[in-house]
Amino acid sequence: MVLNMLFSLGQKLYGDRYQIIKPIGKGGFTITYLAEDSKKKVSRYSILSRQRNK
Repeated sequence: MVLNMLFSLGQKLYGDRYQIIKPIGKGGFTITYLAEDSKKKVSRYSILSRQRNK
């Protein structure tokens, strides 16, 4: 899947809480990423969406 990425793989966000693992999809206005949440003890993965520029 080729996506016009806004975040880089491995990039840390929100005070280093989330680390981008990979892009998982895109819609008309957003790109969705799988991210690891360093503050969670169980189920450390989260989904982050970011509005993209057209």
